[in-house]
Amino acid sequence: MSEGKKLTKARAREMLSEAQGLYDDAITAIAQRAPYLIENMAFYRGLQWGTASPLGWVQDDYDLDEAREVLNHIRPTVRTAVSDTLRSLPNPEVVPNNSDQSSLARAEVSQKLVRSFLKNGVMNYETLYRGETAAQIHGAAFYKVIWDPNKGDYDEFPIIDPETGLPDTDEFEMPRMERRAEGEISVQFVDIISALADPHAKDEESIQHVFHRKLLPLRILNDQFPFDHYGKSTEGRWSIGRQDESLHATQIVENDGRSFDIPSAAGRHTNASENQLGELIEFWEKPSNRYPGGRLIIFSADVIVAIGPLPYEWPWVLRLGQNLLPNGLYPDGVVKDIIPVQRSINLSASKRKEWVDKVLSPPLLVPYGSGINTDMFSDMAGELIEYNPGARPEWMRVPDIPGSMFNFEDFAVNTLQTISTYGDVNRGQPPQGYDSGRALSYLYEFSKAIHEPDVHLFKADVAKILQKCLRLARDFYEEGRIVRTLGANKRLLSQEFRRNDYDFDATVTVEPFSGTPNSRALRYAEAMELYQLGAFDPDNPAAKALRQVLEVDYEDAPTRHRLENHYSRARSENRNLLDNPFFVPELLDEDNHEVHAEVHSDFAVSPEFLALPEAAKQQFRAHIAEHEMKLAQQTEAFATESQMLMGNAQSAVGGPPPASDPQMPSPFDGGGGAYGQNQESGNVELPPPQDVVAFPE
Repeated sequence: MSEGKKLTKARAREMLSEAQGLYDDAITAIAQRAPYLIENMAFYRGLQWGTASPLGWVQDDYDLDEAREVLNHIRPTVRTAVSDTLRSLPNPEVVPNNSDQSSLARAEVSQKLVRSFLKNGVMNYETLYRGETAAQIHGAAFYKVIWDPNKGDYDEFPIIDPETGLPDTDEFEMPRMERRAEGEISVQFVDIISALADPHAKDEESIQHVFHRKLLPLRILNDQFPFDHYGKSTEGRWSIGRQDESLHATQIVENDGRSFDIPSAAGRHTNASENQLGELIEFWEKPSNRYPGGRLIIFSADVIVAIGPLPYEWPWVLRLGQNLLPNGLYPDGVVKDIIPVQRSINLSASKRKEWVDKVLSPPLLVPYGSGINTDMFSDMAGELIEYNPGARPEWMRVPDIPGSMFNFEDFAVNTLQTISTYGDVNRGQPPQGYDSGRALSYLYEFSKAIHEPDVHLFKADVAKILQKCLRLARDFYEEGRIVRTLGANKRLLSQEFRRNDYDFDATVTVEPFSGTPNSRALRYAEAMELYQLGAFDPDNPAAKALRQVLEVDYEDAPTRHRLENHYSRARSENRNLLDNPFFVPELLDEDNHEVHAEVHSDFAVSPEFLALPEAAKQQFRAHIAEHEMKLAQQTEAFATESQMLMGNAQSAVGGPPPASDPQMPSPFDGGGGAYGQNQESGNVELPPPQDVVAFPE
């Protein structure tokens, strides 16, 4: 915030007034949308008999004899939508901007760092879960990527003299030390009532500013900010968030027990009570021609806590939920369309409850002259009721509940699932009457295709977040810092941070794992059908081809992991050659020769390689030729085996398995040629069992 110190008080007040005017516009816009947001959250929480207003949720008054049943189908629908999006852990990739070996090496190290952000608490699963839940309920949510100086490991740091910029020393010329946190990147979820976006924006790119409204106890505000930006005491100058006993908007959204409303533009006031909540507002503005460095103003009422350019790049990422509109910033979310159906379900259930109550406690017919005082009746078994002869009391017979009432509820539930596009298959429940595993797979794939655009948006948002994390690491991680990165088998490793090892300008992309049906019963049914077809017969050479045709080979993730390891090993060999021109890579039987030949051949036309001594280049080209020869042998073997597979395809589906040729090598992916082939005898051994290695994150 150093630029803020150059501002005169008059200029700072001018900027504050401008920010307050924009804040009033944002408050007016969110107040119009507040009833809709509050209603969505209320229905998600099961508060479904009432009305919403800008002040919160008001429960309906009703006679105690009336039933107010709630069969909440909205919460499981939202949870299904969230799990459908988060079913695959993000798998970030770092793509270098150049193809030279140094860029590839730095991108590889950066990728380990980016993937570790998902494991070391920088961006944890809970944050993603909360943000996705809010996006499905309200239509959108924000992620805020900032540098938090109070997070991270604690250590001793020298005290720097602000005037000289040098470490302060004691009388013995020893540096004075202080114990503090080293700081860490922080990814936070913020709901769209607390994060007020530019009301004129039509999409994320057109958002010019965001207000982050926080409510903190006055004692905390006074402790953290005892003086404003110009050294004046802040005591008694904070804007106070209104509190009362009603259920207000932010309580609905945050579910944290607080009670305060969305203030009106004219509701700014001050109060010095330590037990009240003070309003602290952060005004984030993107860089513009007028403000090339952007702006960050933190204020409350007339208190300017900080003012200046953005401390780092724009921290906000807008996460959009379902049902995007052609023109508008926020989608409707999954809840809005199903609330009317949910009301019908509740009404039907309430009427059924009242009916059951009447069946269990029917009206009592008491003739005049019976001498019975109705106050005498109780629920005690075996009670004695005296009455005059000829005036016997009797229970009224209540008709049975018509089956149409249950049919209506079934219809309403099916309608709700249809509107939300989350049915039984998404919940892991095979529909009744579907006995075929393949048919269930088709249903699952169709259901997944409906939500594929939402998954792609989620992937893009995660990539944006991780990109900002990488930039903050560039700006705030210091040389020598111990950072945690992901090694083999998803293990967190500690290593020293060296800035030149990373490519902070590389592009982060996110691709999730290709998922299989998430129903255990569905997978079992499908596997049984494939077993009957002989798809898992180790003695049937056509079995693997059958699984590939049906796209049910569940070895996808391990295969991708092995390929990534091959690419990494080949690139490492290229780098070793640059360090030692006469380095000779070892040719392994387990090598993926296609990958090695591709990576080495691309390297062989690079300026770095062409600058090597001629003898070194010839030696490396010979290594490439060895990989190409192995690859040619694999290709020839595969062609021979394919001819045999085509001739015996019918046998693989229905008839007995064909006799296998003991001389025929079988080229398996991820390896080098036929597994276990004895070159001298021509015998082919079965491949050893391969450990399934989890795909790295």
